[in-house]
Amino acid sequence: MNFCARILLVFLLTCFAPDISRAEQPAKIPLPLTPWVEWVLHGHEAELLCPPSLNDSSVLHCDWPSQLDLNVTEQAASFRQQWLVQHERWLQLPGDTEHWPIDVKVNGQAALVMDREGVPKIRVQSGTYEITGHFQWSALPEYVTIPPHTGLVSLAVNERSIDFPNLDRDSRLWLQPSRAQAEKIENSLSLQTFRLLEDTIPAQIVTLLQLDIAGAAREMVLGPVFVPGQTIPLALTSDLPARLEQDGRIRVQVRPGQWTIKLITRQIGPLTTYRWTRPDDPFWPTEEILSFQAHPDLRSVEITGLAALDPMQTSMPEEWRSFPAYRLPAGETMQLKETRRGAAQPSPDQLSLQRELWLRFDGSGYTIQDHISGQKNNGWRLEMASPLELGRVVVNNREQFITKKAGSAKAGVEVREGQLQLTADSTYSRRITTISTLPATGWDHDFQKVQATLHLPPGWKLLNATGIDSIADTWIARWSLLDFFLVIIFTLAVARLYARPPLTIIAFLSYTLSYHESGAPRWVWLAILVGVALLRYLPAGKFRQIIKGYQALTILMLIIISIPFTINQLRVGIYPQLEKPWQSMSAFTERKIEPQAVAPAPAEEVLARNAAVMDSAADKMSQLGEIAAGSMAPAPKFKGSPTAASSSYQSQVPQYDPKMIQQTGPGLPAWQWNQVAMSWSGPVQRDQQISFILIGPKTNLVLAFMRDSRQYKAAREA
Repeated sequence: MNFCARILLVFLLTCFAPDISRAEQPAKIPLPLTPWVEWVLHGHEAELLCPPSLNDSSVLHCDWPSQLDLNVTEQAASFRQQWLVQHERWLQLPGDTEHWPIDVKVNGQAALVMDREGVPKIRVQSGTYEITGHFQWSALPEYVTIPPHTGLVSLAVNERSIDFPNLDRDSRLWLQPSRAQAEKIENSLSLQTFRLLEDTIPAQIVTLLQLDIAGAAREMVLGPVFVPGQTIPLALTSDLPARLEQDGRIRVQVRPGQWTIKLITRQIGPLTTYRWTRPDDPFWPTEEILSFQAHPDLRSVEITGLAALDPMQTSMPEEWRSFPAYRLPAGETMQLKETRRGAAQPSPDQLSLQRELWLRFDGSGYTIQDHISGQKNNGWRLEMASPLELGRVVVNNREQFITKKAGSAKAGVEVREGQLQLTADSTYSRRITTISTLPATGWDHDFQKVQATLHLPPGWKLLNATGIDSIADTWIARWSLLDFFLVIIFTLAVARLYARPPLTIIAFLSYTLSYHESGAPRWVWLAILVGVALLRYLPAGKFRQIIKGYQALTILMLIIISIPFTINQLRVGIYPQLEKPWQSMSAFTERKIEPQAVAPAPAEEVLARNAAVMDSAADKMSQLGEIAAGSMAPAPKFKGSPTAASSSYQSQVPQYDPKMIQQTGPGLPAWQWNQVAMSWSGPVQRDQQISFILIGPKTNLVLAFMRDSRQYKAAREA
């Protein structure tokens, strides 16, 4: 571009660019909104004045540099450049932190140059500027950094004009010629092939060629990649210009780099064998890697004749590494033996179990309610195995009869719908001992997900549970490393200070059993032992008197803590319901029972209502007899006025069979006390067992005897 053309371009941008952005402004803005223009456009002046990028409106071009004239010598350099700025901004100057511009002037006036982001910049307002400056250095540098959007550069080095300045993509203008000699690179090609055999109908073969090219750009013919007459090409995807030839070869225009070519073909006819013949191509590898993608919904096959290998040890595509891979040498044949056609067996049942267990107050067993949901694909029956006894089942909001198969002791129900929503009540009637074992599910079925909640009545505590992946709260689970450390320190201190094994054992058991009880003295025991140890070895003096006062204070704190704790333990031992004085079991029971505000009817009204019902039934029977005889009698009229309750009763009578036996189940408890959540992270088998270590209220026999004796004595006196 000559000098006149550059001047004309700058003139057009200066004269018309701002006018274009403002030309239609009064026509677009209504007159009542004109006073709000400055307020609305505050902070958006650049968007109004600067043109956006062609494909991105968020990128604005507010500065337009002209040609950069740079005159360089061995000791100094000077530069000159013109700028058109449409909005206030920072302009980058030539140079960097190592080569800083000096004596910078803007339109002949000295300018302040600031270091921003490691490059020199100046702050200017909108307008047209001519920026000049100089460099000084001891030796000619290899390059100078220039503003990144400078397109035209006029360079003169030691008064010799450079016709083609070397400007790279990092905006570096190289001042010295490159000393590195051009390396001679020979033409080479490295080829890797991978194939994916999809066992569809018809079968498809995906061939992936990975090319590593070096040397000059050239045209090459590879293959043949497929055998015409046996397979039909469907799609060709390539990073390079490529096309398929009639003989199955690929003609490709290659250039240096790493490239991928993907070809999809389909098999003609059924696929029973697959044989690979190495193409007559010097670049083709001597063996390939074949991946097999089965489709069991169409058929199942057995593969023989090839050696399997680990897909993770190859460089095949990541999405193919989940399929089995085989080493495919030239001339080897893969045999595909079909074992089944069509859909496979129905998919496994996907059932989840939500269970609630109520431990009976006397420890004679559990009352259980199960909620089973999910998809059932196999079988039409759900059965419960011993020792659980099934009492009531509701399937999809409908009561179901509980039946037993001939010759089987398992009770169950028929399930005729794939999507299952089942609620079952059952019982476990065995005496609960300290260590008790019961089935994890009790059903003669496997479950994908099981969650359970154990309800413990007052006085019962769960020490530990096994056979469960996750359990919320047990006495064993409460212990942490800090708790073990404190118990060990306490026991060793007692054994060291008193050297009496019986006392040490008693102290260890007392401290361990009461450690996690609410309000139990824990830290104060350690404080007392510290005082005992100091008093044994401190000489007489003022410090010993201080320790005696400290010891008296800790003993007083022990008494203050121990007395309420002991009283509370005695009360809870005698009356376990006092463990949670803020909670009432009857409150939960009352929530389950909906109050019915129906006034009781007098005895005479009940008798009259029953008589009316019986008369109505007799009239209906006589009416049915007349209809059967061929004579239609008028509807009977009641003597008297039947009440709304009697009519409601009559409307419900024909809906039920009087001979039907209704299964009501064991009856579910309505109380809630201590709840323990349990869950399994994976599938639960039908024969899986769980074990509970429980301590019941009868463990404290002395307190139970005292309570019963006092109640018996009070009853006799009454």
